[in-house]
Amino acid sequence: MKPAARLALAALMVLGALVGAALPAQASGAPWLFNGTFVWQGRGFNEIKFSGDLAAPSGPDGVRFEVIMVAASATNPSAGGYECTNRITLNPSQTKFIEGACRIEKPGTYVLAVYIYIGFYGGCYVLLDDCGRPTVPVTGPPAVAVSLPTSEVPVTRLSADKIVQGSAVTVTAVNEVHWSDGVVTDETLPEDEDTADLQQRTVGSSVWKTVASGSTRFTGRPITSVELRFLFDGSPTSAVLLTVTAPTSKQRFIEAGGPGKPVFAGTPLRLTYALQSLYDDSEWRPTPRQAVTVQFSPRKNGPWQNMANGWVNKGEGQKTVTANTTGYWRVRTPTATSASFYVKVRSR
Repeated sequence: MKPAARLALAALMVLGALVGAALPAQASGAPWLFNGTFVWQGRGFNEIKFSGDLAAPSGPDGVRFEVIMVAASATNPSAGGYECTNRITLNPSQTKFIEGACRIEKPGTYVLAVYIYIGFYGGCYVLLDDCGRPTVPVTGPPAVAVSLPTSEVPVTRLSADKIVQGSAVTVTAVNEVHWSDGVVTDETLPEDEDTADLQQRTVGSSVWKTVASGSTRFTGRPITSVELRFLFDGSPTSAVLLTVTAPTSKQRFIEAGGPGKPVFAGTPLRLTYALQSLYDDSEWRPTPRQAVTVQFSPRKNGPWQNMANGWVNKGEGQKTVTANTTGYWRVRTPTATSASFYVKVRSR
């Protein structure tokens, strides 16, 4: 047996076009057909993949050959004529869902074509014209551009480069892959990595501190802005800045109130309030947690008496007190005081 023509694989940067083409037979016969798709697997695979069906004609041209061979090749003239080839030998009864792949090791533009071999064991297994059935290539797209990695470097990535104090952030080490067409992608590294150390330093400091080890992925809740990096066997990745915005001492009550109707003396009185803090990025946000004092005065302008202590959590709070006297209520923190609100108390 000697191979003669080959099936050159067509490929596309995206899912390739459906290709249908015919192998011309003798003047009196019907054509052979190969219908298939051709795909460049994409970044990280470095393969051109093909799949399709081979259909034999009916009649005398549909003679059952003992062997059908499908071969894939791609030629890149600009890369010194580099060529890769993949051949698959099939039984004629297995001509559906033909699949194969051609691995590409150099970037560039590849010239593509498709050939089909058919023949007999121990006899004619070359060009169809040697067997009495002439053949020509089944042609796919004339050329396709293939990009391959040119360099890789471990870098540090953050799920967010700016967070509000108390929020979670994930820091991950990845391989930054540079491709021959200028595209840059990230390649995930195994999380269980004994040689990986996560380091941090405060902004403006030159001292790095190891805060976690043994993984390429960590999640935490930093309270101040920090620089972060990974260390692999003593070699550091480039540092990234995580900005943590924190509340200042400035606060304001945006809501404080009671039942909004008269109550009877001695009954529970539920007060509700909402508090915001000004953060160092000049944004007002709900105060995470803050102690408050509930005050009462029979007159709007005071004097005020401390009646109870309470808390604000995630910007909101409530406190239940006992109503005995008609008057005014308000809520205070060291830096903010709510507007007062009136509650009328009736005798039973």
